[in-house]
Amino acid sequence: AEETQQKTRNALIQILAFMGSKITNRMMELLANESSATKRKLLHEVLVRSGPASLPVIKEYLSDDRWFVVRNAASLLGDIRSQESLAELTLLLQHDDIRVRRETIRALTRIGGKRAINILLQTAASDDQDLRRQAILSLGAMRATVASPTLLSMLKQKGWSQRGIDLKKDTIRALGEIRDPAAIPELLKIITKRRWLHKQLNDELRVAAAAALGDIAEESTRAALEKATNDKATTVARAAAQALMQLDKANT
Repeated sequence: AEETQQKTRNALIQILAFMGSKITNRMMELLANESSATKRKLLHEVLVRSGPASLPVIKEYLSDDRWFVVRNAASLLGDIRSQESLAELTLLLQHDDIRVRRETIRALTRIGGKRAINILLQTAASDDQDLRRQAILSLGAMRATVASPTLLSMLKQKGWSQRGIDLKKDTIRALGEIRDPAAIPELLKIITKRRWLHKQLNDELRVAAAAALGDIAEESTRAALEKATNDKATTVARAAAQALMQLDKANT
């Protein structure tokens, strides 16, 4: 019965999607007013299957007064994955509601490509603290090697506020996910640098650096990681041991 239901659902989606822009406006109206998550998901699937043909109508909803309607429209643009949507999504990064701005970052990440990466790089350097962190992590998830120089320069910024350290930890994590060997010298510098002042915050950075080196998994980092397994800070020692395991796994 469940299989039949799924087949019926897929057939319905295909029929509705085939009708394209003729029913897009009605679908968007229904999506804006539907309280059932299951039905919203179905409507979302139909609109995504409609593809670029539905873009003009979806974009009209980006200026709606209701934040959740704008968020839904941004999510649709992300799932349709058309480069044509990037200009509108860039403007949405200035939206009053943080939930819309966050969904916009997710949409840009799904669309991908050089232009989306450049937009995310600009956001990573903006004043919007919430979006900066999300943009940085998105660049890591996209494995955007082109972002490495910007991310590395962010690591060199001075300051020891918790907010600043959290941002640096996200930056280190992103560099690990990108797996660019160019990040290794800076990460080694972080893991080997001990401080008495701001020790706890510095150790948080060192733990993150060890994890990132484990992700990059280059043999040239082995000596530094082995040394770090004997570090007085147990969190750093554990992170270095874990990184060595990843290194061994990658090179067997």
